[in-house]
Amino acid sequence: MAWLDDLTRSNIDEWRGVLWAAGIADGNLYCEFSDDGGATKGTFRAGGTRRLIAEGVGDEQPGVKVHEHNADHLIVVTGTNTYVSKDAGEHWAHVDSI
Repeated sequence: MAWLDDLTRSNIDEWRGVLWAAGIADGNLYCEFSDDGGATKGTFRAGGTRRLIAEGVGDEQPGVKVHEHNADHLIVVTGTNTYVSKDAGEHWAHVDSI
């Protein structure tokens, strides 16, 4: 998918036609989305097409999941860490346990 060309090891989840992705670029973990079926990147509310989730994650394979009832709530997991956003990917927090 062209909208993910800048991310490696990306993982995608879909919610009501919006594609959410977590992936790696330059050793950091990022979130991106597309609201047109993957033709282009979406723009976050505060501007920009990518949000940093965590720095220095290396090459860990992320997984992303959108809450089934509220697309503002996203969770991204790697082999060793879990991150949560409650504002549609604008801001991310590391969580110790769920």
